[in-house]
Amino acid sequence: MNMLSTVRDHLSAAPHRSLFLAGALQGVLTVLWWIFDLTGRYGIAGSLTGWSVAPTWAHAFLMMYGFFPFFIFGFLFTTYPNWMNGEKVKPQEYVTTCLLMAGGIVLFYAGLLTHKAISITGVELMLSGWGIALYVLLRILLTAPAEDKRHARVTSVALVMGWLGMAAYLVW
Repeated sequence: MNMLSTVRDHLSAAPHRSLFLAGALQGVLTVLWWIFDLTGRYGIAGSLTGWSVAPTWAHAFLMMYGFFPFFIFGFLFTTYPNWMNGEKVKPQEYVTTCLLMAGGIVLFYAGLLTHKAISITGVELMLSGWGIALYVLLRILLTAPAEDKRHARVTSVALVMGWLGMAAYLVW
């Protein structure tokens, strides 16, 4: 077995693996991008870069919607089925979520450097990944046999609000 398929098999073996890795990488990238912007803006190093989105708004988006959701979904894809004795999340569902959201982040960064339309496409990809995750988690919530689903209901409402928040950012 070659190295690439070994890494792919390892990352897709459990819901949290690919999502936590993407979240950790995104956390580092967001901080590095922010440091790059600030050092250029204040003349410490480099030059002021002309971003297609205001840096403050890009930073807010990257932290709220491009960093934390990877960890949230990685955690909930594992715990929702366990909390409620529900159906396990299928690998194609959590891998698709991760790929769409990570691809969206890559496009968002590319769009910051080039054109806002590319960033918009990135946000749309992220919304698609989030939407798949939401569908999967709501399916588990609605079909699981557990009687006590209060925590999962509250969490699901928060996830819907997060999706709506990202949609509002897109419209803005």
